[in-house]
Amino acid sequence: MIVMQIGKTIRQLPFKLLVVTLISIFIAEIFVMAVMDYLPVWPPWAVYLFDSALLSFLVFPALYLFLFSPLTRHMGESRNATEVLLQKAVELERANQDLSAVQKTLGEKVRQLKESDGKLKEAQKVTLSLLDDSNEAREQLTKAKEELQRFNDTLEDKVAEKMEALKSARKKLDRTVRLSAVGQLASSVAHEIRNPLTGLTNAAYFLEQCDPKMDCAEMKKYTGLIQRQVSLINQIASDLLNFAKARTPKKEPTDMGRLIRETLEKFPPPQNVRLSVEISKGDHKLKVDPLQISQILGNLFANAYQAMPKGGELNIRAENSGKEFKIVCADTGCGIPKERIPEIFEPLVTTKPKGTGLGLAIVRQLAEGHGGKVEVESQVGKGSKFMLKLPTEG
Repeated sequence: MIVMQIGKTIRQLPFKLLVVTLISIFIAEIFVMAVMDYLPVWPPWAVYLFDSALLSFLVFPALYLFLFSPLTRHMGESRNATEVLLQKAVELERANQDLSAVQKTLGEKVRQLKESDGKLKEAQKVTLSLLDDSNEAREQLTKAKEELQRFNDTLEDKVAEKMEALKSARKKLDRTVRLSAVGQLASSVAHEIRNPLTGLTNAAYFLEQCDPKMDCAEMKKYTGLIQRQVSLINQIASDLLNFAKARTPKKEPTDMGRLIRETLEKFPPPQNVRLSVEISKGDHKLKVDPLQISQILGNLFANAYQAMPKGGELNIRAENSGKEFKIVCADTGCGIPKERIPEIFEPLVTTKPKGTGLGLAIVRQLAEGHGGKVEVESQVGKGSKFMLKLPTEG
């Protein structure tokens, strides 16, 4: 709007200039002619000079007021309008660039939408195909379930048959194992009892054949032999009974140091075995069954003596750590092969030429009955170390 007004003003400027000039000259001439009537007679050149000066003086303010001032104002407005126009042009260019970017983005979105539409159509095709496959798979799964059910029914029958057969076979195996154990035990017991019975038979024979006038010393020799063999048979029978029927320990406060010494008196070492006993200082009273613990120690002492037929040394140590009471029985005998150690506590297993194989089995049974355990360390040719560990709180 401003630009149009400025352009219109500029187009009207020549006509306005002509009109203003003519009017100014006309008014100035009228004024000059009126003034000249009151002036003295001047020469022509003075009249012309006065006329020109007065005309210029009157025309210049009119030209400035009615032409130059509006023209200056309109030129300033024209410059402002030009600046506004340039700013609008810059904004228009930016808007055009933004519009181009939007068009580009919109085109990209349209392209992506077309691609998504294509993928969607492809996914629809795949989905329809999967639905068809799913229906087919469902039918196959139903058939498979039916076949599996039939197989399970058949399998249950077969498993039941196999279980019955397995139970029957296990019963036969258990019976065979029991018979084998009984046979092994019977063989071992028969062998162990046969030796003292042979001694009894020989002693009885000599007593029968001896002269009635035989002195008492000779008589006591044979009667002592009979008593020792009977005691051996009684010990074998006791071992069998003790192992066959586990006894509940009858616990009572017991001085373990005194119990060790009393057991050593019942099982003294042979003459070729050196004995050393080390019992730590302090309270050695435990709540145990003294008879069963004495039986454990007696078996360990006897085994140590038998492991040193040619003599050696037996060291017995006892100590109370607060949580457990430990008795160590270490000999310098023949030792036990490493591969035999895991089985020496099993019943009917022995590493000695003589024995029922029940001694260490009874030892473990009685120790576990007290909540304790028996451990062993051994090296062939250097000896064995048996450790009885009993809880202090019984």
